[in-house]
Amino acid sequence: MRAPSKAADLSSRVDQLLEQRQQHLEAAEKLSSTIEEIERLLGGVGGARRRGRPPGRPKATAAVAAYPGAARPGGRGRKKRTRQRFEISGEQSIINFIKSNRNPTTQDVKKHWASEGRGGTADNALSKLVRERKIKRIPLVGERGSRYAV
Repeated sequence: MRAPSKAADLSSRVDQLLEQRQQHLEAAEKLSSTIEEIERLLGGVGGARRRGRPPGRPKATAAVAAYPGAARPGGRGRKKRTRQRFEISGEQSIINFIKSNRNPTTQDVKKHWASEGRGGTADNALSKLVRERKIKRIPLVGERGSRYAV
């Protein structure tokens, strides 16, 4: 009895590998179609994500409804904010208020600031005046805030 030749053994091995390759290609194709089906059901989640307004959504109507002050189709938008001018600077106003009211609290100074129609809060001006030693900060015991003296 003769031993099988190496050429016959090699030929059967190549046939076996080609058959396995075909099985793998079919499995990969099946996997791809399953993934496509899942993406279709989920609404195209996979792949590159799109930024901005979703397709089919109106351009301006949703924005106008959500933000009443935003630009309107008629051309009227928000008025641009301008810088306010006062006769007395904010710092000088605080110093004058502290001189006229004996040892006011932070809240008193903030109320005075707002009553003059100034924007923001007086905190930055108060800190600057304390840092420059134009006024003195006296912490309140057991409470939040401070009292101020010139």
